[in-house]
Amino acid sequence: MGLPWIDIGVAVLIFILVFLFRKIFTKYLFRLILRLTNRIPRIFRNILTSFEKPLHFFIGILGIYLALLYLPIPWENMQVINTLYRSIIIIVLGWGFYNFAGTSSSLFYKIAKKMEDGKDSMLIPFLSRLLRFVIIALTLTIVAFELGYDVNGFIAGLGLGGLAFALAAQDTLSNFIGGI
Repeated sequence: MGLPWIDIGVAVLIFILVFLFRKIFTKYLFRLILRLTNRIPRIFRNILTSFEKPLHFFIGILGIYLALLYLPIPWENMQVINTLYRSIIIIVLGWGFYNFAGTSSSLFYKIAKKMEDGKDSMLIPFLSRLLRFVIIALTLTIVAFELGYDVNGFIAGLGLGGLAFALAAQDTLSNFIGGI
């Protein structure tokens, strides 16, 4: 037998309501929240704005997930859906932190203010790219672990690769750190 039409109808209704809520939340409520947070430090406003698009995407995924939860799906298939959902949450968090680590972020603004060169410094884009690379590597590693892959060898390889890079670039790094 197939799925009852009522269950499918309710699942579609849940999906449509969450998508409508997503549009309302990200367009109007998010702007209201940003207006109300004028008094808080700039770094928190930057965190909110960096997570705006990932949150918009996540609410859509949440609608699909809630609709699938309502349907009578076999337990084995639901395990796969739950794993994918957790992986998407990790990717959305990584996406938000990636946006936050941009060169225009207040995270680097304070560092640039304290330096002699200010915003013209070459250090800010370098630190931004380095932090973004670390965020991508961590996100991919956590997603791979969530999907059931053994990441111990990858992490050990990163450690050995970092050690080899540090030893090879020892003079360059000492000059770079001395320049800072």
